[in-house]
Amino acid sequence: MNQIGAARGIALVAPRREFTGGEVNDLLEYEKTGGVVMLAVGAPDAGPVAALLNAHGVRLHPTPLGRTSSRTQDGRANKEEPRFLDPWPIIAETDKVEVIYENGGNLLACFCKVGEGGLLLISDSRFFSATNVERYPVHKWEGNIRFVRGLFDKYLRTDSSSVKALFASPEKPR
Repeated sequence: MNQIGAARGIALVAPRREFTGGEVNDLLEYEKTGGVVMLAVGAPDAGPVAALLNAHGVRLHPTPLGRTSSRTQDGRANKEEPRFLDPWPIIAETDKVEVIYENGGNLLACFCKVGEGGLLLISDSRFFSATNVERYPVHKWEGNIRFVRGLFDKYLRTDSSSVKALFASPEKPR
């Protein structure tokens, strides 16, 4: 917890192991002191984080929305706006949820304030995939790059270009 406590934010993408009550409490304490937990998870993957979602008064509706993006006037996908590959509607069971992004009347990203920090929820396990955010060396979807940078600037209160990984990325299986 010491390493995590030193970070302004931590990102979790569809965790596979159920959070213990102690881990949920640790994350809530981290948020109270200014930490931001960024969680990208869709309804099929939400079981392990159900206790964390419940603690924030949110849940995911089990209705898949399919790929969502806004359209230009000529009907093409607007790459200047965020795109979600596999989103699920967020149901806020509290009025303390800040709407970050909606599409077609469905809440897809929100911030649940806790103390000085909070939970930043994106309802798509695949949102941060390489084909959705960027493909080296060319950005794949500029609206998503701008969206993520805006999240970092507003909620983590940091220059998004200065973000560094706390833990090493896992090695690709052989």
